[in-house]
Amino acid sequence: FFILALPRSFAISVAMSEALRLAQDKRCESWITDEDLCDAVAFVGPERQRVPFLRAPLATLSKPLKVALYGEFREGRTRELVLEDVTVDA
Repeated sequence: FFILALPRSFAISVAMSEALRLAQDKRCESWITDEDLCDAVAFVGPERQRVPFLRAPLATLSKPLKVALYGEFREGRTRELVLEDVTVDA
């Protein structure tokens, strides 16, 4: 068994990486919590709860979503997505 001596710069680098990750997390969280940044709205569940969202990240999940959200479908024109079979907790 041996102990690997790491340079002090490695510890600083790890701390900076963690700080960067936390800053990115905060920024990404603002994309879904700051309604002013959202460019569409979903109506979720049978009660049609209004949930603002960004289209771009959702569109990357599947080609049909991308076509629906950015194409000539009603969702793309109105920027509204109805998800009756989904709950807000999902």
